[in-house]
Amino acid sequence: MVITLPGVLEYSTKIRTFTVAGEVVQEICEQMGISEQEEIQEFALFVSKSSGKVVRPIRQEEYVHDYLLEDGSVMLELRRVAWKTPLHFDNEIYLSIHYSQVLQDYLRGKLLLNYNSDLEKQVGSMALVQHWAGALGSLPSTQELMDYVPKPALQRIDLQALQSQVKQLLETTEPLGQQDAKMEFIERVIQLPLFGYNVYPLERCSEPRIPLPSFLGVNRDEIVVVTSGSQELCCRIPLKEVQKMRTLRPLEDSGAPGLEVNYGSAANPKTMWFELLQAKEMYHMITVLVEGESHP
Repeated sequence: MVITLPGVLEYSTKIRTFTVAGEVVQEICEQMGISEQEEIQEFALFVSKSSGKVVRPIRQEEYVHDYLLEDGSVMLELRRVAWKTPLHFDNEIYLSIHYSQVLQDYLRGKLLLNYNSDLEKQVGSMALVQHWAGALGSLPSTQELMDYVPKPALQRIDLQALQSQVKQLLETTEPLGQQDAKMEFIERVIQLPLFGYNVYPLERCSEPRIPLPSFLGVNRDEIVVVTSGSQELCCRIPLKEVQKMRTLRPLEDSGAPGLEVNYGSAANPKTMWFELLQAKEMYHMITVLVEGESHP
């Protein structure tokens, strides 16, 4: 069975009838030079149908074989889902996997930039580091620059100003080697507002005061709702207060499914529901994160 890793890497392993997800995760983590159980628990296997419609993390103790179909339409992918353990870049595979995962999240706009007058400056410095990470030293072409910009920022950015910014940086900055550039990119991404969260675009919410568009983020500590423009924190639910959850069918034929979260105390129970395309994935993600925190 081939496991897809972030980026272009793949890992082949033998999946037996009683192989559990935790064994596969540990096997791949060992290839990355990870030996501490605390850090291994921060990774998860994801199962997806080739159509891309079904994506969910597999719990550590679940049998991988239960998810595989004879027609080969199921794919397995490894991702890091928690980021509490300090990162270490002493292994080339480790660095490559982490760089690829945070780069993908950055380019999809999941980590939120500060959309202010310095946007070209922010994006320009990140673009140059990506350019170096690809072992490229000449001035990026217009298409390359566009490929280095997060999708939501493309509409807000002045491409000429960005080209001038990158040209100036290229002339005045000591270039980094490929590996150092990947480390530098990760260190910069760590400073962004939603780093460390698993992020999902929010379609609608039971709380009318929450403006849209917004993002839902979940890590081992909490669920948050953050506006995509101002980055205002609109809502925070500590995971330790979550009592139960359930997925909901779409309210309309063309609508998104939902996730209902019951939280609070017996004396002060609260309920919120969120509409998002990845409602089932988020439900299973929260389950995996809570179990990982309970069994470090």
